[in-house]
Amino acid sequence: RYYWGAGGVPRDRERAFRYLDMAARQGNLEAMYNLGVMHAYGHGVPKNRTESLRVFREAADRGYAAAQNGLAMLLTDGGADNNYTEAFRYFEASAQTGNSDGLYNAGLLLREGRGVPRDEARALAYMTRAAQQDPLAARVAAGGMLLDGRGGGGPA
Repeated sequence: RYYWGAGGVPRDRERAFRYLDMAARQGNLEAMYNLGVMHAYGHGVPKNRTESLRVFREAADRGYAAAQNGLAMLLTDGGADNNYTEAFRYFEASAQTGNSDGLYNAGLLLREGRGVPRDEARALAYMTRAAQQDPLAARVAAGGMLLDGRGGGGPA
């Protein structure tokens, strides 16, 4: 509530950080994910890429789909530690849970052949599954591939 200012509670990201940190220390994966976001964007704490990677990785390795996607995003954002192969593994793990962001992002890497051999049929299948959950970017990407005759155009 403090992070978002929800339920009539005023936004207080410093307090949110304290509570999320306590929950993360007790093993709460959602709290770890939110700490990763806070460190990545400097919400309530100074930006800290190293700490963001650490907490995202801890939650991601324990199966939290949003953290898998968040970690993979950091691994593809142009930093010195970019690793598209590792990022694809995390995007795909997130996708396997049905996470629309993981599906879309795994599809992008498959479409472009970054970190994984290019596979437009799989890319289209992932993007189509993401689009079925309503993310606009996935709909645009899948539609563009179909328009260009890429990915085989078969059902996902």
